[in-house]
Amino acid sequence: MRRGVSPADVTISPWTNGRQRNNTWVVSEEIAASFGKRVRVLREKRGLSQEAFADLCRLDRTYISGIERGRRNPSLKAIRTMAGALGLSMKELFEGVG
Repeated sequence: MRRGVSPADVTISPWTNGRQRNNTWVVSEEIAASFGKRVRVLREKRGLSQEAFADLCRLDRTYISGIERGRRNPSLKAIRTMAGALGLSMKELFEGVG
Protein backbone atom coordinates (compact mmCIF):
# COMPACT_ATOMS: atom_id res chain seq x y z
CA MET A 1 0.00 0.00 0.00
CA ARG A 2 1.34 3.43 -0.91
CA ARG A 3 2.21 5.83 1.85
CA GLY A 4 -0.66 8.17 2.65
CA VAL A 5 -3.36 5.84 1.28
CA SER A 6 -5.33 3.96 3.88
CA PRO A 7 -6.88 0.56 3.12
CA ALA A 8 -10.30 2.18 3.47
CA ASP A 9 -9.51 4.38 0.42
CA VAL A 10 -8.83 1.43 -1.89
CA THR A 11 -11.35 -1.00 -3.37
CA ILE A 12 -10.16 -4.08 -5.26
CA SER A 13 -12.41 -5.02 -8.19
CA PRO A 14 -12.40 -8.55 -9.65
CA TRP A 15 -14.15 -7.23 -12.78
CA THR A 16 -11.55 -4.71 -13.87
CA ASN A 17 -8.37 -6.21 -12.39
CA GLY A 18 -7.74 -2.77 -11.01
CA ARG A 19 -8.02 -0.66 -7.93
CA GLN A 20 -10.31 2.22 -7.25
CA ARG A 21 -8.73 4.97 -5.21
CA ASN A 22 -10.65 8.13 -4.37
CA ASN A 23 -13.22 7.32 -7.08
CA THR A 24 -10.53 7.00 -9.80
CA TRP A 25 -9.89 3.65 -11.49
CA VAL A 26 -6.26 2.61 -11.74
CA VAL A 27 -5.55 0.08 -14.48
CA SER A 28 -3.38 -2.82 -13.45
CA GLU A 29 0.24 -2.15 -14.41
CA GLU A 30 0.40 -5.67 -15.87
CA ILE A 31 -2.43 -4.95 -18.30
CA ALA A 32 -0.94 -1.59 -19.32
CA ALA A 33 2.46 -3.22 -19.94
CA SER A 34 0.90 -6.11 -21.87
CA PHE A 35 -1.17 -3.76 -24.03
CA GLY A 36 1.86 -1.56 -24.66
CA LYS A 37 3.96 -4.53 -25.78
CA ARG A 38 1.16 -5.60 -28.12
CA VAL A 39 1.00 -2.13 -29.70
CA ARG A 40 4.79 -2.04 -30.12
CA VAL A 41 4.95 -5.49 -31.74
CA LEU A 42 2.15 -4.66 -34.18
CA ARG A 43 3.63 -1.25 -35.00
CA GLU A 44 7.08 -2.71 -35.65
CA LYS A 45 5.57 -5.58 -37.67
CA ARG A 46 4.16 -2.95 -40.03
CA GLY A 47 7.53 -1.19 -40.26
CA LEU A 48 6.32 1.98 -38.58
CA SER A 49 8.44 4.18 -36.36
CA GLN A 50 6.80 5.65 -33.28
CA GLU A 51 6.77 9.01 -35.04
CA ALA A 52 5.12 7.65 -38.21
CA PHE A 53 2.57 5.71 -36.14
CA ALA A 54 1.83 8.77 -34.01
CA ASP A 55 1.27 10.82 -37.17
CA LEU A 56 -1.18 8.21 -38.50
CA CYS A 57 -3.02 8.29 -35.18
CA ARG A 58 -2.80 12.09 -34.84
CA LEU A 59 -1.30 11.57 -31.40
CA ASP A 60 1.95 12.82 -29.91
CA ARG A 61 4.96 10.50 -30.26
CA THR A 62 5.70 10.77 -26.53
CA TYR A 63 2.14 9.61 -25.81
CA ILE A 64 2.67 6.53 -28.03
CA SER A 65 5.97 5.91 -26.25
CA GLY A 66 4.24 6.09 -22.87
CA ILE A 67 1.58 3.63 -24.00
CA GLU A 68 4.17 1.19 -25.31
CA ARG A 69 6.09 1.37 -22.02
CA GLY A 70 2.92 0.77 -20.01
CA ARG A 71 3.12 4.23 -18.44
CA ARG A 72 0.02 5.75 -20.07
CA ASN A 73 -3.59 4.64 -19.92
CA PRO A 74 -5.10 5.45 -23.34
CA SER A 75 -8.76 6.35 -23.74
CA LEU A 76 -11.11 4.17 -25.75
CA LYS A 77 -11.01 6.82 -28.47
CA ALA A 78 -7.20 6.60 -28.65
CA ILE A 79 -7.36 2.79 -28.67
CA ARG A 80 -9.87 2.85 -31.53
CA THR A 81 -7.64 5.28 -33.43
CA MET A 82 -4.55 3.11 -32.91
CA ALA A 83 -6.42 -0.03 -33.99
CA GLY A 84 -7.58 1.72 -37.16
CA ALA A 85 -4.06 2.96 -37.95
CA LEU A 86 -2.84 -0.63 -37.63
CA GLY A 87 -5.67 -1.92 -39.84
CA LEU A 88 -7.22 -3.87 -36.97
CA SER A 89 -10.44 -3.96 -34.99
CA MET A 90 -10.24 -3.10 -31.30
CA LYS A 91 -10.86 -6.77 -30.55
CA GLU A 92 -7.88 -7.81 -32.68
CA LEU A 93 -5.69 -5.16 -31.04
CA PHE A 94 -6.43 -6.68 -27.61
CA GLU A 95 -5.72 -10.33 -28.62
CA GLY A 96 -3.31 -11.80 -26.11
CA VAL A 97 -3.46 -8.81 -23.74
CA GLY A 98 -4.02 -9.67 -20.15
